[in-house]
Amino acid sequence: MRFHLDSLPVGFPSTDSNVEIDILRELFKPDEAYIATKLSFFPLKLKQIRRKLKKEGKAFENLELILEEMYKKGTIAIKKTEGEKLYSNAMFVVGLYEYQLGRLTPNLVSNIFKYFKEGYFEKEYNLTGIPQLRTIPVNESISPNLPVAT
Repeated sequence: MRFHLDSLPVGFPSTDSNVEIDILRELFKPDEAYIATKLSFFPLKLKQIRRKLKKEGKAFENLELILEEMYKKGTIAIKKTEGEKLYSNAMFVVGLYEYQLGRLTPNLVSNIFKYFKEGYFEKEYNLTGIPQLRTIPVNESISPNLPVAT
């Protein structure tokens, strides 16, 4: 699961203490973690996820229900397009971490802070020097209006 999340645009690097594994164990049940590894950054239809699972000989009769529960727990994202739900992985930040508001336990908070300190910000978030979120105009331009006191 950690390797899979690390392959997303904003990764999930390992630490020497493996605290990231403790975080994943608190957020995901084993079946949920397995299913999450069949998702991607790009939203997938339910039938696409079923097909991926079937290729590996896995079938979850209640797959849609499991995905809904994962969404409610803040471990995946759902997007509705033309009345159809599409499922995707949530990155750690912005994503899994923020979706846990209201569900944070003292242990999870402690592990997340430890993870931030041991690896996430140093190995991933601040690695490129490029902000994770930035405005990119499409077919338009942005004119900076920076008033200067004179």
